[in-house]
Amino acid sequence: MDARQIAGATAAVAAVVAVVALVASVGFGTAPTPAAAQATTAAPVRTISVAGHGAVAGTPDMAQVQIGVVTTAKTADAALAQNSTQTKAMLDKLKALTIDAKDLQTAGISIYPTYDSSGTTITGYQVSNTVTVTIRDLASAGTLLDEVVVAGANSIGGISFGIADTRALLNDARKAAVADAQARAATLATAAGLKVGDVISISESAAYSPVPMMAAGDMAMAREAVPIQPGQQQITVDIQMSFVLR
Repeated sequence: MDARQIAGATAAVAAVVAVVALVASVGFGTAPTPAAAQATTAAPVRTISVAGHGAVAGTPDMAQVQIGVVTTAKTADAALAQNSTQTKAMLDKLKALTIDAKDLQTAGISIYPTYDSSGTTITGYQVSNTVTVTIRDLASAGTLLDEVVVAGANSIGGISFGIADTRALLNDARKAAVADAQARAATLATAAGLKVGDVISISESAAYSPVPMMAAGDMAMAREAVPIQPGQQQITVDIQMSFVLR
């Protein structure tokens, strides 16, 4: 082989080597080092979830009461007519005592026969008409009940108390619930040798405590203002909070 042939063969080999190197660099790249692979794996985030409870008490400023008229007569027509007259007088009195029409709602009307001691012979008919009354001035509630009895009402089925605007109380209960959850999380984290970090999530539920009910009774003989004790109503908020641990 002469010098020209040797030079040509050498140039061809060099070209093949260059192409192979280019393909390797494009197709496979540089293998990651162990340190780089470890850096791409994120450490697990440690969290803690706790419950928080907040409760505040407020004085009720409104009440709902079931006021009714019960009448009996020999015939259904007579019992109904008498009941209608007394119920109208009761409603007129309630409106005269500044109870708004929107705060008066018929809760139920019933007509049924009455029987003698044997339970087989009809002796007459009884009609009942009950109205749910919302009282927004509790200071006048006792006098109002006395007045409607005088006007013709003779049955009170129950009374429940409430707070018209609970927004401020709910906000106070929420703050107390969050403070409770934060304190619990801090106690648990400290016991584990950790610290509480950022908040991840918060969820809440609110509730009102049960309110005592007045038992049903015949109010026909009442002559003095009925004593009313609204007491206090408790508003509670329960939350769930999750935190990052550091």
